[in-house]
Amino acid sequence: MIEPFPGKTMLGVLHGTHPLSIATSLAFEGLSGNHPDNPTEEDLTGQYRQLWINVKTLYRNIYNASEIDGKITSETHQEFAETILAEKDYIIKMLSEYNTKAFFYHNNLNNLKRKYPHATIREDKTAKQIQFTSVYNSVAKLIFLRDKFPELKVFDGRIQPETQEQSLVLTHLPLDLFSYHNFTLPLHLLESHTGAVKKREQWYTKYNDGKELAMIPFREDLIQFFGDKESIVPYLKKTRTAIIEIADKYNWTQATTLDKINYSINQSKDDYLKSVWRDIQSARYN
Repeated sequence: MIEPFPGKTMLGVLHGTHPLSIATSLAFEGLSGNHPDNPTEEDLTGQYRQLWINVKTLYRNIYNASEIDGKITSETHQEFAETILAEKDYIIKMLSEYNTKAFFYHNNLNNLKRKYPHATIREDKTAKQIQFTSVYNSVAKLIFLRDKFPELKVFDGRIQPETQEQSLVLTHLPLDLFSYHNFTLPLHLLESHTGAVKKREQWYTKYNDGKELAMIPFREDLIQFFGDKESIVPYLKKTRTAIIEIADKYNWTQATTLDKINYSINQSKDDYLKSVWRDIQSARYN
């Protein structure tokens, strides 16, 4: 058995059934059908040959489960780095028992304003947000080294799988999900905390206030209007309401095509919406 938390750490990380941070442990408990809030006793792990794991999600889950009380030192950074690397080793070994390969990645999302000029990109503003990012950047410098993390893959915007197999992704960043364009087989999402496995038609829940947006297809153009909780601020409420009314009128679903979306919006009397939509479409999002 791999020991993810060697010795007594100053982080005081709370973990679950697996020796992983609580949110990450619950993800795997849900995948195996043993989530305490929703036990299905159906183990889905073996259905997937690849699990893509965002390292920043591992960090977020560890950070949120730690007891650092705002006291951050270089030793704290080292503790985070060692914990991430130990979790990585445990996950690799655990999944190998199912013949499932774990891929760990960092996704560079530094040029969102250039990519989404009509969107308002979220920025760190509170002391807590600034500290979270600062610690991650310091930890990244410690672990993003070939001798420490040879398995790490770095992407610019979308995951690039080398082989095509049934795949699952563990990430808290909705923009990562647009990597599905690079997978020939359906890519599924494994959620932290809930342990839910979500197919693409359920990804609308990743919009900001997404539970109310089942009629809005999860798309890279539409996320610039509806936003998410991590990267993009929702657009003007008036414009979002106009799109929702159009979606209801023309019976949009998660399977609605771009042609139908274009047609529906072009029937609108909202010239501002139509203008912004044309500009966004000029970027040729899929």
